[in-house]
Amino acid sequence: MRLNNRFVLATTPLLISLFVKALKGTMRFKDEGYEEIRERWDKGLPSIFALWHQRLLMMPFIRDSKLPHVLISNHRDGELISRTVAHFGMPSVRGSATRGGASGFRQMVKVIEGGGSIAITPDGPRGPKWQVRMGAIALGKATSAPIFPVTYACSRRKEFKSWDNFILPAPFSRGIFLAGEAINVPSDADDEMMDSLREELQRRLIEITQRAEEIVR
Repeated sequence: MRLNNRFVLATTPLLISLFVKALKGTMRFKDEGYEEIRERWDKGLPSIFALWHQRLLMMPFIRDSKLPHVLISNHRDGELISRTVAHFGMPSVRGSATRGGASGFRQMVKVIEGGGSIAITPDGPRGPKWQVRMGAIALGKATSAPIFPVTYACSRRKEFKSWDNFILPAPFSRGIFLAGEAINVPSDADDEMMDSLREELQRRLIEITQRAEEIVR
């Protein structure tokens, strides 16, 4: 199946979104650690959300406000993903999270300056799995928006043999959305500090993901 086929691009995103919404309807979710995020939502303040590529599928359902823009790469499957997330009410920004992807980076800065939020998978689109790259940290420095590590876990699921071991929850399983403490990047952070904060974001994402798994066991 060619992902640039017009029929595929017109129909598959809708079918995927309907399937995911139906799957979510069978599950029981709770959330933990979202107090600060909700305060920012209530005040209309922008945030940056960092989540593993492996844990993308259910994250559109943790919301009390308008959903964030999602950074989607110009990788060949990007158009399919972009059209799919649109069915969840999530606008997309196409490009890279790094300064090397200048257009995508500028778009994200504009979104945040306009009061919107951004969701980034810092190990996507091709990995390595659970290794944070610098993009979210660079965006935090450029905008002063806090970076929140977020994740979810479910009690039963299928893990695919992809680079990220992508997770598909099983129907009628239990789930949890978990958020960690925000990371703030000073506007004058040098390369050494930025790399240290990148490592800290990676540590926090791994930590909350492992904790989420323990909760749903």
